[in-house]
Amino acid sequence: MRPNARTCWLLVMALSYGCAEPVRTPAPAADAAPLDAASLDAGLPDAGPADVGHDLAPPRDVADDRTVADAARDAAPDAPSDVPPADVPPADVPPADVPSADVPPDDVVDASVVDAPPPPIEVIITADNAYSFGFGTASSIVTYVQGSRATTAGQIFNCPVGVGPEAYTIPSDAVPSTSHVYIVSWDDLSVTQGVLGQFGRGGRRLYTGDAAWQVCATGIDLARSATGPTQAEVNTQINRCNEGAGAAGATSQGWVNTLGAVTPGAVGTIAIGEPNDTLGGTFPQVCPASLGGIDVAARWIWYQPGGVADPFRSTGSNTFRAYLIFRLAVLQIPL
Repeated sequence: MRPNARTCWLLVMALSYGCAEPVRTPAPAADAAPLDAASLDAGLPDAGPADVGHDLAPPRDVADDRTVADAARDAAPDAPSDVPPADVPPADVPPADVPSADVPPDDVVDASVVDAPPPPIEVIITADNAYSFGFGTASSIVTYVQGSRATTAGQIFNCPVGVGPEAYTIPSDAVPSTSHVYIVSWDDLSVTQGVLGQFGRGGRRLYTGDAAWQVCATGIDLARSATGPTQAEVNTQINRCNEGAGAAGATSQGWVNTLGAVTPGAVGTIAIGEPNDTLGGTFPQVCPASLGGIDVAARWIWYQPGGVADPFRSTGSNTFRAYLIFRLAVLQIPL
């Protein structure tokens, strides 16, 4: 017969008379809460009433009133705990304010869009009577296409493009955002004079007549020239325009726009004429957009020194201080 706990206790008392009363483990209270499967799985049992122990509570070390678990932690301070602190989320659950790795933040931009170069600039120009075209910086033309004076009306107005107006394509990498495009124009001091054109990229266009254009009148008469100024000669004049160094009464003394002086002290404005339509006026319609030419929104431009009734009608002398240098900042051409 297996002795019960009371029998063992009486035996110990008989052998150890006069010794201190042994520490006894109290029996579980009748109202102690039973353990459920969820508590066992979590390693955090339901404690029941605060003053009643249970089988999962760590036993006491009587000598220093510390738990066995405390002693184990002291012996191995670096041992990992199986139960994470209550305020640390499980490793597989990201913090609430951190987006999931497979969901890009709203402000992330597709790199292919950021790195894509702008489309090339598509240009169509004509002039009465002559022009050269180029592009470069604010201080010089780097690429220059030297033109020639038209000797018939068809070389100014007729279709297809290439017979009258002419087309150019400027690669986007040739004109960084600080670049300018230039139209250098001169007249023959007979009947009419003006420049008409459009500059587009990505389906959007800017036209002659826009307020973004500037002009400088050099005062150098090239009415008898077939090919106009060289690139070096134009660059010399661009520097003089930038400095406002032209002769008073013979040049514009710098750059002007549709409102007036851009360079301090410059005189005159850009004259804006009729659109490229069929309603009549100073000019017949240039080869239209419907045939691959210039949109009706483009307007003729020239230099107005001030006080001239119609800057697009020749006076027979160099009243308009040509040749003229028109320029446009590439940043102004819409994308």
